[in-house]
Amino acid sequence: MLNIGSGVYSPVLRLKQGEYTALGQLPVNVLARLLPLFVIPPPKERDPELQRQLTTSELVSIPGQRLGKHWPLRPCMLDPRYLLRQLGADKASEWLPELFRVAMAAHGQP
Repeated sequence: MLNIGSGVYSPVLRLKQGEYTALGQLPVNVLARLLPLFVIPPPKERDPELQRQLTTSELVSIPGQRLGKHWPLRPCMLDPRYLLRQLGADKASEWLPELFRVAMAAHGQP
């Protein structure tokens, strides 16, 4: 089990460009006190980096890669609730582990 100690702040952040890039500007002593909950944006939203909606396969790979890239080697929580309708709650046993595998392969710790 993860020992997060006292004085930890858990902001709820959309896994969107402005929020995850802002994390890189925080001082190390602040980063050490964060346990963010990243909410993957709804699939219908336009991706700010790619300037288009993500394809079905990208809905799993791109958020996982970004999590690892912008919050590497630090524990976090991941909320994929907006993916349930698009990717299928009945198929979550297939795509949800893949989301976590992609994030961990990119050095994330969801």
